[in-house]
Amino acid sequence: MTDFDLRDRLIAIHRRGDEPAFVDLCRHNADTIVRAFNAWTEAGLGDLMYDQRAAGAWLHAMVATAEVLRDMGHPAPLKLLLQDTLIPIYRWRHTLTLAQRLSIAGVHERAHAVLHQLLTEMRGLHAPVWEDLRLRILGLLGACSLQLGYFIEAAYCSEEALRRGALSGDRTDLTLNTETLDMATVGKEMAEGAPAAADLIHVRERICAAQDLSDTGRYTASNEVLRRLLTNDPDNRYLAKIHGLLGLNFHRLKDIPSAHRHTALALAKCRRANDPVGVTIYAANLHAIDSS
Repeated sequence: MTDFDLRDRLIAIHRRGDEPAFVDLCRHNADTIVRAFNAWTEAGLGDLMYDQRAAGAWLHAMVATAEVLRDMGHPAPLKLLLQDTLIPIYRWRHTLTLAQRLSIAGVHERAHAVLHQLLTEMRGLHAPVWEDLRLRILGLLGACSLQLGYFIEAAYCSEEALRRGALSGDRTDLTLNTETLDMATVGKEMAEGAPAAADLIHVRERICAAQDLSDTGRYTASNEVLRRLLTNDPDNRYLAKIHGLLGLNFHRLKDIPSAHRHTALALAKCRRANDPVGVTIYAANLHAIDSS
């Protein structure tokens, strides 16, 4: 296996998400990776500048490889990626990882500032390889803004991430961005004193309660909560979620006709609303129900 065959195997394994195999391959070839890494970085980006998916897979795999090697006591590959003399995408990818960790730790103000700085540094760069990174920055910035109560910015960032993802065909973080946009819209309505906003919050809370019941196997109790929502607020914007969860509960209760009916309703509502996340989820659920 040549050095570049090894690089391609690392990228392929990382792309399919097999972390144990990825780490194992790094450990068994650490010396080769350290020796070849500079050549990999110099040869990699040029051919991928205009293929966003391939560029994203290559970039993420290279950073992950360098981080595994660092943890093994070989810091040189990661230092190479972070050198300012190199194409700055490596450093930006590392900074995005830092912002993700800050967000997970609840340090949203700091993560928010880091992400804004990244977008400023990337201004004017529009090749697909940059778009892969910008898409993820926008999604995380939207989520951080939502946590901080910056609803207008959260809505803008999540909507922009969804738009860019639709143009490129990149479905990464599609569910997160859709949920952020929805919650930011509700938060904005509440901040503006819209009369319907409180009702929307109530419906969301009841759906969450029904989901918790379903997750713990209490499907009939979950359905009771959902049916009350349909009775009390038959025109709310979350009808697809309500019918979708009803369909899932009925499927687990072995009531296939009811499961099919509610899931088909959820799918139809998502199609009318042009909701690609919902369409994907409920089409798969309906196929599973009809195949059972």
